[in-house]
Amino acid sequence: MVRKVSLLLVLLVAFPLVVYLVVRPGDEGTGREVVSVSRSSEPSRRADADLATPAAGVDPARPGAAEERVEVDLEEENSEPSWLTSGQRQWLEGRVLLPANLPRDEKLFVLALEEELGARDLYADPGPATGAWEEPMRYNDGLVSAAEVASDGSFRVALPQDAVSVHLALSGRYLFSRRTQAQSLPAAGTVAIQGELGAWVTGQLQATSAVREE
Repeated sequence: MVRKVSLLLVLLVAFPLVVYLVVRPGDEGTGREVVSVSRSSEPSRRADADLATPAAGVDPARPGAAEERVEVDLEEENSEPSWLTSGQRQWLEGRVLLPANLPRDEKLFVLALEEELGARDLYADPGPATGAWEEPMRYNDGLVSAAEVASDGSFRVALPQDAVSVHLALSGRYLFSRRTQAQSLPAAGTVAIQGELGAWVTGQLQATSAVREE
């Protein structure tokens, strides 16, 4: 009987101590950890939502929606400048001094550029020379305007009405310019441009059997 009473007293004294150690007053660490994890996951959910949200005016479920968006961006990039569409322009007329041994299948453009350039920058790909050959013409990379040269060497190129100077160059199958030619505006008379005769290389790529299988 004495042993049972002693054991009961020990349990009565120890139980409150155990409860105090397990659940201490003011200990809110678990709650704070849950809130912290919840907040750290919010940016990730927002990022996923942004990626899943379609761009304005584009229905991602419609076939060809991505290609249409790319085509719209390219049209905006290649659109004609406002000075050209509004008619606020001046004309520069001139003649290219064609060499006597120039092949008859020459196709030649006069390029009007914003700044002086050498051959490396002129004929880079992409660059101002490649933009002149595209349809529609790509007005970037410093290309202000371009005009195809007639068979007799004459040309007429449109420029902004308020332009006071321009840099000219040639881009053809055979004729090219090592550097641009500075020209003040309006020109006092007919402008003459002389290029250098190069070559137009054509060929056919023969793919190996491994490439054909791909």
